[in-house]
Amino acid sequence: MGWLANRTTAIMTNAQPDIVLFMAGTNDFFWPVNDAHHGCRTTACLTARLRKLLDLTFAAVPKTTFLLSTITHINEARCKFYGTAHWHPGNCPSDMQANIIAYNKLLPAIAAEYVAKGFAMALHDVNAQAQFVDADYWVWGIHFNATGFQKMANVWANAIYSSAVWKGRAAAVCPCPARTPVPNCCAHKTDDQISSFRDVRLTVNFTVGSKPPPSAFSVIEPASKKALILNVSQPVYSGVSGTGPHGKGIEPEAHFAWVSDNLPFFESSDADLDRTYYFRTYSYHNHILNARYGCCSCDAAPPARPLLPPLPR
Repeated sequence: MGWLANRTTAIMTNAQPDIVLFMAGTNDFFWPVNDAHHGCRTTACLTARLRKLLDLTFAAVPKTTFLLSTITHINEARCKFYGTAHWHPGNCPSDMQANIIAYNKLLPAIAAEYVAKGFAMALHDVNAQAQFVDADYWVWGIHFNATGFQKMANVWANAIYSSAVWKGRAAAVCPCPARTPVPNCCAHKTDDQISSFRDVRLTVNFTVGSKPPPSAFSVIEPASKKALILNVSQPVYSGVSGTGPHGKGIEPEAHFAWVSDNLPFFESSDADLDRTYYFRTYSYHNHILNARYGCCSCDAAPPARPLLPPLPR
């Protein structure tokens, strides 16, 4: 939360949100030391960060509706094995759950404090409403699997629908109809649907950091980037590197076809920058989920495939 609070003014000023959805603090209590950007070992430290963020938010967008959630509880039994993750984060601190519970108990008073100042703010208890069970957690006990995230999403939806700003608009806004059949986010599009993408496939032939001359722009042909796209996605698909529990993602040839249909191509004088761009297209593609009203991008690439066998319960 410390890192985010330092950027709140810019984020809110640029976005001008009608509604802010906010849940934060898990990482603050995870890091074992206090510092300005990561760890926060006491509830007093974290509530101070929250107040700073709220003050900056309402200073930038005083009319916004701020919907605050309690922090989700961790699965302590699984979190004891977090250090076995391939990025070696370390296990969850022994006081992490207790800090989360204590912090959550302080939130009603903080929300009431800002409501008394005239700001639109509401708090909901995600743990009480979602009723998370062991099977809702991902293998290491901090994040959730699809069922856990669905419960969380349902709670957020209820918070939005219950807000005064949403109720005030409901009569004037047409309900979003369910799309039938459910859209396939990864399906190929017809040429007329993707013509706008083809129009913006430009290559920038100039040194990074300099201003390009008008003659520097030309159209990129998808075939010219196929080898690079396959090269950066194959190691991940093969499970050689990168994605850990969600290895064996989308087949590289299928990914190239999807990029050709959906994303702008890119080229610069920096080969590492080019590789990073096309690797991130593969990462993004693997994180897309079909949803009832369209598509969304999720935190953990579905379906999650744990590196480890299920932990004892």
